[in-house]
This record gives sequence, structure tokens and C-alpha cells, in this order.
Amino acid sequence: MFALRSRIDRFAGFAQSLRGKVVLSIVAALVIVGSAMPLVVAAVRAQDLRAQMQTVLSTIDLDDRTPEGVALLDRGELTIGGFTYGGPRVMAMVPRMADAEGKLVGVDDLARVLVSPTLPTWAPAGLVQSLGNCVSLIVALLALALGCIWSGLALHLFVIAGLSGIAGGVAVWFGEVPIALAIVGIGALALSFLLVVGVLGVILSGASPIFAIAATVMREAQRQRISVAFIGLLLVVLPILPLSIDPASPLRYQIQTFISRGCGLVFSVASVMTLLLACSTVAFEMRDRQIWQLLTKPVSRAQYMLGKWLGIMAVNTGILLVGATCIVVYVQYLSLRPAADPLDARAVREEVLVARQGRLAEYESLQPERLVEMVDQAIESDPVLKAEIESGERDLYDTRVKLADERITAFGTQQRAIPAGQGKAFTFRDVAVPAGTEQVTLRYEFHLGQDDSHEQHPVIFRFADGSWVDKQFVPVQANVLPIPASLIDANGDLTVEIMSLGFDGTNFTPGEGTIVFDPDGIEILYTVGSFGGNFARAMGVQWTKLAFLAMLGVASATLLSFGVACLLAFTIFVAAQLAPFIQISVDQYRIAEETPVVLQWVQLGVKGIAFTSQWLLGAFGATKPVDALVDGRAIGLSALVQSALFIGIGWTGLALALGWLGFRRKELAIYSGVG
Repeated sequence: MFALRSRIDRFAGFAQSLRGKVVLSIVAALVIVGSAMPLVVAAVRAQDLRAQMQTVLSTIDLDDRTPEGVALLDRGELTIGGFTYGGPRVMAMVPRMADAEGKLVGVDDLARVLVSPTLPTWAPAGLVQSLGNCVSLIVALLALALGCIWSGLALHLFVIAGLSGIAGGVAVWFGEVPIALAIVGIGALALSFLLVVGVLGVILSGASPIFAIAATVMREAQRQRISVAFIGLLLVVLPILPLSIDPASPLRYQIQTFISRGCGLVFSVASVMTLLLACSTVAFEMRDRQIWQLLTKPVSRAQYMLGKWLGIMAVNTGILLVGATCIVVYVQYLSLRPAADPLDARAVREEVLVARQGRLAEYESLQPERLVEMVDQAIESDPVLKAEIESGERDLYDTRVKLADERITAFGTQQRAIPAGQGKAFTFRDVAVPAGTEQVTLRYEFHLGQDDSHEQHPVIFRFADGSWVDKQFVPVQANVLPIPASLIDANGDLTVEIMSLGFDGTNFTPGEGTIVFDPDGIEILYTVGSFGGNFARAMGVQWTKLAFLAMLGVASATLLSFGVACLLAFTIFVAAQLAPFIQISVDQYRIAEETPVVLQWVQLGVKGIAFTSQWLLGAFGATKPVDALVDGRAIGLSALVQSALFIGIGWTGLALALGWLGFRRKELAIYSGVG
């Protein structure tokens, strides 16, 4: 044991020398490049074969019934260089990939499906399908290894890399490539976190009381069991998440599921760890009388709180950076899996891994004068209701409000109802698509009859240029329809007429009932950015929310003991997360008139408390960047700035001010010379 410890110490000393860093860098580079060469060779072969397939597929015309087209259409087979590729899966895909002229669209997606059976079983299919991803992986591993070596983490690098390599190799030997990929990912994430924390530690090494306190908090986070447990949980579970996703499901659902679960896991772990670390680092220093050693120095109480907050946010920055990098890498890997069909592949490119803006249809508003007239008519035409109002049994104001709501709802529903055999035109305003956009997407979700999901109903969409397209829709299921961007006029308006009609190839027939949809049931979507930029802005919004939680925990612990501070901080956090649901409950909550007066006052008090908490904390729960990210919705720069100003600066500053006001009046334990 002593000899092993001596060798480890000698290696650590050698790794700290300039000569040792150079030697270890060369060794690491040779190991990484040498290990990745079989993967690169397989990727080059797959890329060459895919390019040949794309060339042949792009020349096939299914209408001409050429030998290649017949083989592809009837048997799903393609012959390249004397070898035949394909099978039943390809045969099922081909008819859906042909356009009106018999040409194949999405030949790259079809080529990937044809190539996939030829890929080596020992390699991740997503990596072998892309030479660029292989090169990027090598560069990333080299950067990680060199960063660890030159930052003094060489021993950690070789221990973690060695264990990950051995465990991953065993998994590959038994044919469990996804498990091997997860094991390697765990090791890479652990090293990345250590490296990021080391870099942040260097940044916080400045001669400033705030930086000194922050650096101490970072070291404390690495020593505390609870912080290490949460960080370790994240680093282990995040790479394992792809294993829980059904590979047989459509590719777009796989990617959306991973984004949702991955981002949710990162924020949940960071949030809980932030509150626990913030409460403990302040409360325990007060309890153990260690805070006296800081505040007797020229360190103000505001500097103390800011230093604690900065240290916690440095840890959170490391967690978000590492977690976000892992999510992006795995999303890129998952996106190269074979799609279920061409529509699935297009959905991944155009609906998930994008940043889209949406425009809802413009509806006519019910004019106030007309609304007042309709309410008056309803009261006058109902003698019973009129008598109840005159006798005081019903309140006139509440009755008029209820009748007005009913008339507004009915007016809107009537606009969005399309009877069988008829049609209505809807206009989308300000559809400001970027230059070069070829098409936009119409998303529609209709109701009809009993909303039976096992039924299909006809619908026809007609556009301003006279063109039209007939579709079959399933009630209460979202559907999409690509529309040429050229149909948008010079004012940015797009008009679509929706008709409850069917077309049997010769005649138009009335639909099977009245088509109805919600106010957001039809929407025009168009791409305005990339997934990468959208993801970065989403993480920025999450960072601002963590900034508030960190200061909330620090401020709570300056006034209360650890247990009570945690109770207060977690109560506010949960209330903030549930604020949107509380708002719905408050809006729908009604106090029955027959309820006893005492209970009415109690219910009114409960409603007041719920309304106040929702009003104060609603912005926190309403800010949901992950939902927009999963749906491919653009998270604008304005949303990030608003979150930074309102939550990151406003709420955080308010928590700092409230905590400081109580902290400055609090008598701290004075060192007695004992203990």
C-alpha cells in the first residue's frame, strides 16, 4: 500500500512539471487519436457509400419504371457496386418519398436508412453516420485531456479515463454499445466538471473579499456530502437518460423526450442543490461561530452575502455548462439515428431542431356596444332572471358579467366553426419570414363530432392564388401542412380558407360535420434561428432563475436557522413553480352564495393568499424556456433580457436588500476564546 502511494505521489509530481505535462499531452493525444481511428475509417466508408447511394437515388424516376426504380419500389432494394442494400423497411418508405413527378425527395434520409445495416455493431450508429461528428468528438476529447493535464488534473484524467475505458470496453465486448457510450459520457462529464470548476476557481482568485468568500464556497461545495451527491447524481444520470428512450418511437419524439428530461434534470438538481448549499453555508457558519472570523475583518455584511451568492452561482455555472454541453452532444447524436419515415426526418429538421416563431389567425372582436345590447336583450327576454335581479336574489353586476362572458365565448366559437360543405377564410398578420425562406408551416388541430381519435375526416385548404390541397385529419391531434412562403403578400399577410369538404378525385363532397377549433387551433410557424442559439438563450433564462434562488437561500439563512431557512426557501420555490396552476385555480374558484358567512370569509382569505402568491411569484413559474425549446419555439433575446432584468436583477436585488436589512441588525456570536 505504501509503495502504491509512493508511486502515485511520484506520478503527481511528474505531472506537475513542464516536462511531464508535455509527455503526458503527447501520450494522451496518441491514445485518443489511435483509439478513434477505427471509428473514423468506418465513418469514411459509410460516407462514401452514402454519397454513391445519393447519386443513384437522385436519378431514379419511379414513373419511368426503370430497373432501379422497379427494384426500389417493389422490393425496397438498391444495388451499388454489385451489393444489394435495403429491404421491407425501405419498401414501405419509398412510396411516401415520391413527389408528383415520380422523383424521390429526401434522398439523404433514405440513403442513411440503406447504409445503417452496413455499419459496424461495435460503434455508435450516430457517430459513424457523420464524419464531421467523429472529428468533432476527437477534437473535444483532445481539448478535455489537454485542459486536464495543463490545469493539474492529470491524475484525475488518467484514473477516470482508465476506469471509463475499461468499463466501456467490457460493455462493447458484450454488444452493449449504448451502455458503453453512457459510461464514457459519465467519465467525460466528471472530468469536464472538474475542469470547469478549476477554471472558475482561477477566475475567483482575485484580491477581493467577495471573490475570496466565493472561492471558499466553491471549495465547500466540493467537500459537502449533499452537494457532491447532487452533482454526482447529475453527472451519472444525464448520460444514462438516452437509454430510457424507446428507440422504436419516432425520432422527433426521442429527441423531444431527451431535451425535456435532460433540461428538467439539470435545472431540478441545480435548484435543490442551490437552496441547500445557500442555506447551509451561511447558517452553519453562524451556528459554529465561524462567521466572526470574516466579519471582524474589513468585510461588510453586504460583501459577505454577495460573496456567498457569487460562489454558489459559480458552482451553478459549472453545472449548467457541463449539463448543457452533454445535452447538445446527445441531441446531435440522436438526430443522426434513422428516422421512422421521411415525415419524421423532416419534423426533426423543421419542427424540433429549429427556433420558430408563430402567428395566430386574426379574429373579429365583439364591439362593446353590441355586447351591451346582447346582454340587455338576454335579461329582458328572460322574465325569471329579470325577476330574480329585481328581488335582489341575483346581483345585477355579477349576472351581467356572466352573460357577457357567455356571449363573448359563443361569438368566438361561431367564428371558428365551419359547417359541413362550407368554408371560412382566416388571415395571419405580420408573418415576417427571413429572406430566403421557401416555406412556412400551418399547424392545425380540429374538433369534430365526438372527437374520436380512431376516425379521419376530410378538410380542404385553399389559398389566395387559387391553389388548394385536401387532407385527412384526426380530431384533437396536431397536424402540419407546408405552405410556400410566396403566398405571403407584401404586407406580411397570409390568408387561408378552410373548408369542411372532401375530394374523391373527381367530385367535392360535404364533410362529415362541423369543424371547430380553439383560438390557438390554427397557427403559422416559420424558422427564425437555429437550435444552438435557442438552447443557449434557454440556459441563460435558467441561470437567472438560479441566481434568484441562490440569493433567496442566502437571505433566508442570514435571518433564520438552517431548518427554518430551508422551509421558507423551498416553500417560496414550490409556490413560484406552481404559480401558473395557482392562477388557473384562482380564476376558476367561486364562493357559493349559500355558503355560511364565516366560511365565505375563510374561503375569501384562502383565495387572497393564493392570489397574492401567484401575483408575486407568477413570473418565475410562467418563464418556461424548456417547453419552448422542446416545441422548437424561438426564445427571443427580449425574453432573456426580460428574465435577466426582472428575475436576475430585480428579484435577486430585492432578496439581497431584505436579507441585508435583517442581517445588519442581527447580533452574531462573538468569539469567546473557547471552542
